[in-house]
Amino acid sequence: MASMKRHNASIDGIEASGIGQTQRKRVRVSEPTDDSSTSSDDDQGRPPATEEGGSLSDDEDRRIEQYELAQSQAMQTRQLGENSPNENGILESVECINFMCHKHFSVELGPLINFIVGKNGSGKSAILTAITLCLGGKASVTNRGQSLKKFIKEGEDSSTIIVRIKNAGDGAYRQTEYGDVITVERHFARNGSSGFKLKNTRGRIISTKKADLDDIIDYYVLQIDNPMNVLSQDLARQFLSASTPSEKYKFFVKGVQLEQLDQDYRLMEESVNQNAIKLQAYEEELELVRNEHKEAVNLQKKMDQHMHLVEEIMETQNMMVWSIVDDQEKTVKEVEQDVQAISDRIAEFEQEKHRQEQLRERLKLKTDERDQDYKNAEKALQDHDENQNDLGRRLQEAINKFQNQQTENRSIREMIKSVEANIEKIRRSIVDEEKRLEEIDNGRSILLQQEIETKRQEANNLQQRLTDAQVKMRELRESADEARRIADGKRHPLLAQQNEVEQAEARLNQLKRNKDHQRSGFNPNMPTLLRAIENDIGSFSMRPVGPLGHHVRLKEPKWSSILEQTFGGALSSFVVTSKRDMNTLQRIMQRTQCTCPIFIASDTSPLDTSAHEPDTKYDTILRVLEIDNALVKRQLVISNGIEQVLLIEDLEEASKIMFDSGRPRNVKRCFSIDRHNPRRGYALTYNRSGGPGQSPIPAYQGQPRMKTDHESQIRVQQDIVDALRNDLRRLEEERRDAAMKAKKCQEAIQRQQRDMNNLRIQHQSTEDRITELQDEMANDELRAGRLTQLKENLQNNKEEHESYTRSLIDGVAAFEEYRGIAQDLKGEKQEKDREREELDRQLRDREARVSKLKQKIDSVGKSISALVQKLDELRVQKSAKEAKLDKRRRTLREVEVKAAEKSARVPVPEGETPVSLKDKILKLKADYAEAIQRMGLSPEEVTARTAAAEERLKTVDRQYRDFANTHQKLTHALSERFTRWKQFRSYITARAKIQFTYLLSERGFRGRTVVDHNNKLLDIKVEPDITTDGGGREAKTLSGGEKSFSQICLLLSLWEAMGSPIRCLDEFDVYMDSVNRRLSIELLMTAARRSVGKQFIFITPGSRADIKTDPDVKVNELAEPLRGQRRLPFGNQ
Repeated sequence: MASMKRHNASIDGIEASGIGQTQRKRVRVSEPTDDSSTSSDDDQGRPPATEEGGSLSDDEDRRIEQYELAQSQAMQTRQLGENSPNENGILESVECINFMCHKHFSVELGPLINFIVGKNGSGKSAILTAITLCLGGKASVTNRGQSLKKFIKEGEDSSTIIVRIKNAGDGAYRQTEYGDVITVERHFARNGSSGFKLKNTRGRIISTKKADLDDIIDYYVLQIDNPMNVLSQDLARQFLSASTPSEKYKFFVKGVQLEQLDQDYRLMEESVNQNAIKLQAYEEELELVRNEHKEAVNLQKKMDQHMHLVEEIMETQNMMVWSIVDDQEKTVKEVEQDVQAISDRIAEFEQEKHRQEQLRERLKLKTDERDQDYKNAEKALQDHDENQNDLGRRLQEAINKFQNQQTENRSIREMIKSVEANIEKIRRSIVDEEKRLEEIDNGRSILLQQEIETKRQEANNLQQRLTDAQVKMRELRESADEARRIADGKRHPLLAQQNEVEQAEARLNQLKRNKDHQRSGFNPNMPTLLRAIENDIGSFSMRPVGPLGHHVRLKEPKWSSILEQTFGGALSSFVVTSKRDMNTLQRIMQRTQCTCPIFIASDTSPLDTSAHEPDTKYDTILRVLEIDNALVKRQLVISNGIEQVLLIEDLEEASKIMFDSGRPRNVKRCFSIDRHNPRRGYALTYNRSGGPGQSPIPAYQGQPRMKTDHESQIRVQQDIVDALRNDLRRLEEERRDAAMKAKKCQEAIQRQQRDMNNLRIQHQSTEDRITELQDEMANDELRAGRLTQLKENLQNNKEEHESYTRSLIDGVAAFEEYRGIAQDLKGEKQEKDREREELDRQLRDREARVSKLKQKIDSVGKSISALVQKLDELRVQKSAKEAKLDKRRRTLREVEVKAAEKSARVPVPEGETPVSLKDKILKLKADYAEAIQRMGLSPEEVTARTAAAEERLKTVDRQYRDFANTHQKLTHALSERFTRWKQFRSYITARAKIQFTYLLSERGFRGRTVVDHNNKLLDIKVEPDITTDGGGREAKTLSGGEKSFSQICLLLSLWEAMGSPIRCLDEFDVYMDSVNRRLSIELLMTAARRSVGKQFIFITPGSRADIKTDPDVKVNELAEPLRGQRRLPFGNQ
């Protein structure tokens, strides 16, 4: 009720001004109300409980007339003294950053009179807007925007306003903390954030709370939200130019806080009326309580007579209590017999469990022996395969030698044929030579020379072809070696693929056979562990959660192998909430021989990962899982980061997303699927240095542990089997192609060897022919010597024929030798193949034995698990029976103690039971109740009813007196406030009238204010000539300058009535001519000097020359705005 305190202080002293100097509480300013809300009130300017129009008595009217006369005389005789500034509560400067259309500007303010001039757009009005917003005003009050975002400069994200308030002197606000200057800084952004900072003289932040700013505003009574105190451009235009009498009245009642008092008194009157209704209800209740108390007292007097059955009831109750003790003793004996029977059964099952465990140990030892035999057989098979591979290589070498020798023999036969042809040719040459010698040489030398050149060219061509053939031979040999290496290298991948196909088919068959496939992925003793946990659940402070795989459902089965491999042992783990629960769970795991990882979750609240997840268009591990437990989700997020691992099936697409455009937001890794084997995958990530990295993810070899749709899992596994089979067929085809390629390379080598031999023969024949022609030319001169040479050549060829013939004989012998070696090696290889089949059979046989023993071990293990389960059940039964026994014993002791407290042990008649005794007690009590039924109530009820009636009568009577006293005081206080409110309204109106008349007379005008509180109207009557008689003219008949001057006088008179230390006015002279502007400025300065210590801020679009400079006047001329104009291109045309 800060506003009520302010006005009461003024009313008690019959004073309507000087409010802001002594009162430091904040004056509340009511929110603007529309016409529809005010039209329903009887009178906006009066309290609701007063008479219509708020008229005063004759005495009060005379007092007001005397007050007006005294104020008028004081106004006329008052001398204008020295205007000294206040030491605190005034604004020193205003600074704006990115505010409205201004990047940055600041204005230093004087302590008294301030004029701010400048062109349109220079930021004059922005100063008042900044003051209002920075000191806690609402955005809507400025009429410049409905939210703070509208005041941020276009293109910027935030804005800052800084206002400095003087805080010196004796009346300073918390000067030890803030110093001589309080800096108020307000920062707001487009995202809606806004905040305040209160700094001291040294710039240190003292507070960031708006409540502390409100305390400062209240302390200095700045009234920033009062529309009359800070008249913005729109409000100044409305008040000074276009306001109606009704609007003037609204400005008046808001400015002097009459509207706020009106609302407060209406609330008080409504509360008093409601209290009157409650007081009447209290009177009715008090009368009713008095009647009830009288009835209770009368009933109490009739209840003292029926007590002779109480002793018999007490005796029977004692017998019933001790009969209960007898029944409890019988029950304890029966439970003890049950506990002993269960203990005997537990001993029998323990012995059987021990026998089964010994059998399992023997089977394990035997399995280890068989497993060693299997490993030995496997090693023997591997050694045999190595020997067989060596034998294969030797066989291939023998075949190669056999084929090469065959080719060489064929070449020798060709050479023999060639030599035989030469022999025949030489014989014919001898005959020809003999004939030639008989003829005369006719141009034969030229023909011989031409033939020599032709043969030499042919020899060169053959030599080049032979060189190319040798190069091709080397390439063919290299290709053959590479083809053999590739063919040999295809064998191991083929065997590995065959093994993968067999494993995948076995997994598929197991899925088809086993509908509950999820349980098979965990430890075989997991069911036993879960039952043990359930049976011992009371030992935990909170139920353990696990295994985690039971709470996880995979929506995309194609990711099963990769995610199972990634999670590892996490899916078999448990989560507890304390170290004590972890120790308890570890003991149960050791007892059930099922050890699993255990995590401790200190925080059990749900984990929100939405702010740390990648774009929703990508799948992550978290998004393909359905997790039904918050602790499981939290653990997988913490340990595996499942919310930040992408799942992209195609490796190429995953690489583009991860590495092409930089690291995606909130992504740690990315998994993709191997297109050749869907059970394997790849992990894409960034290394520590920030570079891209890729690593393989091996296939998961166990059974799945996450829940999936069984049919979908089978389909996915069938797809995996089909893909592996396709890869197997592809590898087999590649191996056949590699072997065929190696064979073709060998055949190509043989063909190339034959071609090379033919080229050598042709080249040699050509060289021989050249030699023959050269010899023939050389011997033309020795005609007789040539015939001799031919005969020598014939002899040489015969010798060469004999040499080739001998070589052929040796080659045939070597051919037969190599063929025999190859046949022997081939037979040895066939024997090795049969040996391998036998070793493979032995290996499979031993593997079957090991598998059979493991099946027996599993069977024995299941039997042991069943025995453990049965033992657990018996132990649970025993524990339950023992707990029941302990409970029965405690119950026995309790009933014995209670019975002993009630009475000593009394014998119970034979045949009597608690039920029969209870029936007897009920019969006795019924007789007793029938005896007192005639009274209507029991003695205890009557006593309690009487006491309650007395207490209620005291309480209601006290409440009635207290409430009546409070209601009387409130009614009196409200009446007193009504009287003071009427006086205050009259005094404040009278002061405004006198001030207005006086201000008009400063320029030689005559006028008065007309206030009609009944119709909520305030108007002015002004006559520009003070000597003219008449009632004055209405404001609408005045000229523009006269009207603005009159409105300024009215504003100054209302300001004096308000008494605020800071007064702001925007563009008050916008409609004035130069004369009226000058006079208005002088009037404002004179009025401002008369208001000693008040700070005035006037904004005018006029020039600096219109303002007279004095020591107490500070003029700030703002720079013209930069509007970005450019020179028009007219001068160039």
